[in-house]
Amino acid sequence: MFPSNATAPLANVIIIAAILVAALHLMAALATPILVAFVLVAVTAPVISGLERRGLPQRYAILAVAGTVVLIILALTVLVSISLLELQQALPAYRDVIGQQTALIESWLAARGIDIGLPALQEPGSGTAFIPTIGAILTELGVLAAGFLVLIVAIVFMLGDFPGIAFRISQALGDTAALTAAFDRFNRRLTTYAAVKAGVGFITGGGLTVLLLIMGVETPILWGLLIFLFSFIPFIGLPIASVPPAGVAGLQYGIWGVAAVLAGVAIIDLAARTLLFPQRIDRICDLSNAVIMLSVFFWTWVLGVPGLFLAVPLTMFAKMGLESSDETRWMAVLLKPPITQE
Repeated sequence: MFPSNATAPLANVIIIAAILVAALHLMAALATPILVAFVLVAVTAPVISGLERRGLPQRYAILAVAGTVVLIILALTVLVSISLLELQQALPAYRDVIGQQTALIESWLAARGIDIGLPALQEPGSGTAFIPTIGAILTELGVLAAGFLVLIVAIVFMLGDFPGIAFRISQALGDTAALTAAFDRFNRRLTTYAAVKAGVGFITGGGLTVLLLIMGVETPILWGLLIFLFSFIPFIGLPIASVPPAGVAGLQYGIWGVAAVLAGVAIIDLAARTLLFPQRIDRICDLSNAVIMLSVFFWTWVLGVPGLFLAVPLTMFAKMGLESSDETRWMAVLLKPPITQE
């Protein structure tokens, strides 16, 4: 079943992986900013190399890239905060609409002798119980902001060390050529993956924002950003991110508003993936769709919500480690997508 002499390496890999996963799970709050920084550095490292080839000194290239990343994060934070404040102002109107719809449903059911017994829905303001409170969201953002400084410091220092990290690790392990080649493949694949996901998310999120502006739906920028960010979650990200704007459109325009938003998101996303970014994600990552989906659940359990976004990069990195050794390369093969028969 297994290659010769594979039992001992397999046992070692399982033990090491179990220790690492347990440590990450216990220290998720500390590990998450560092892992996010590592992924961002891996994605932006080719940009630094390109700037250096054009004659810009490394220190200035690092500062330029790090500054750009920080500005993007700050801009996204400001846009989300403004949109959340706008949503907070619109919540009373949504509460009234939900209360009216709830009363209609209860009356319709009561006329048919069905008592669903929802007294909580009849209380003032309870109709929006399913909508997360703005205070809770801002509190969560505050928790994330607490790790922002750690993230920035980690990005700056990692950008300086990243170009030689593969060589230093390979020297320590005594297999320079194999690990360096595997690290280069990982870096190229991760950069391509991030570019494709960002491109599709930008087009889909931007298209949805325009659609919501035309329809007059509240906080269109927030929902467009939500689509963009959740596009980095494989398979389930877009459906999850489509629910809030569809729900708000439904409160304003009824079932036709829901249908218009869901159809718009599906059409824009399909056009972006088919016409502009036709690359298959499993081929880009060199991971099977089943492995990608399972990795989302696994890393979410390990790291919490950030694991949704880090699942694919971390799995690609783990596969890189398996590919770097002759004894574990067969394990990496099991993670690959099926070979297409021509």
